[in-house]
Amino acid sequence: MPRNYLTSGYYALRFEVLERDNFTCQYCGQRAPNVKLEVDHKIPVEAGGEDIPENLVTSCYSCNRGKAGFIIRTRRKGSRNPVRPYLPSATPSPRQNDAVAFLQNAKSPTRPKELAKALNINVRYACVLLNVLQEKKKAVRVGRGLWEGT
Repeated sequence: MPRNYLTSGYYALRFEVLERDNFTCQYCGQRAPNVKLEVDHKIPVEAGGEDIPENLVTSCYSCNRGKAGFIIRTRRKGSRNPVRPYLPSATPSPRQNDAVAFLQNAKSPTRPKELAKALNINVRYACVLLNVLQEKKKAVRVGRGLWEGT
């Protein structure tokens, strides 16, 4: 899907999302004008996410940069429930199955860069895959940047 911001109403969509979220970061609860707010994709465009309001969320600059493809679980100020803007589906995607097979067949712990090269995806998406697999107990982090299949 081409992302031509000028003709697709990008700024109108951005304002709609900011207004819907009450100009508040959905990860940490900070509000404008105290922080710079951005619109973040719940499912990254690289992973098939679209520029639709259901896939967009208001995020402050720090949370959006700190997230870097990871699934964030934080508690908003004054909230009892953790915010989970991105929920992996219960059924594994073909990429998840390929990643599990690669991790199980690897002779030594693997880095996300190696997984990305093997699956022909970018490194950021490989990190997302590894974190999803860790939640599903199909991968485990064994060292700084090293992963193994379970």
